[in-house]
Amino acid sequence: MINFVSLYFPDAGKTQIGRLLIKAGFKVFLRSLRKQVKNNETD
Repeated sequence: MINFVSLYFPDAGKTQIGRLLIKAGFKVFLRSLRKQVKNNETD
């Protein structure tokens, strides 16, 4: 699994707060992807 945040913020994964932000951002990213897929299916 490629971590997009770590590409832009290499130091983010070293801190606990950074890891939490990465996890939270990834969850939001997955949710928005699922919404887009559902919208595409209904169209």
